[in-house]
Amino acid sequence: MSSNVEDLVAAARYLEEKSLAPSLLIGHSLGGRAVISAAQRIQSVQAVATIGAPADAARVAKQFSASKTKCL
Repeated sequence: MSSNVEDLVAAARYLEEKSLAPSLLIGHSLGGRAVISAAQRIQSVQAVATIGAPADAARVAKQFSASKTKCL
């Protein structure tokens, strides 16, 4: 999750350097939670749209804990 937020902030900074600063962030599911977090750090953002974004990413992470164990 934190890497998604950092990626969004880095992409916004790049776009700002090119005079293309984003004014809208859109995300679905965990991506929605990431844009909510990232928007607080991107001055140019005027609106955020999410679809099915969890209020608390930690609750969603619990659902993946069994999958993480299998992958290791």
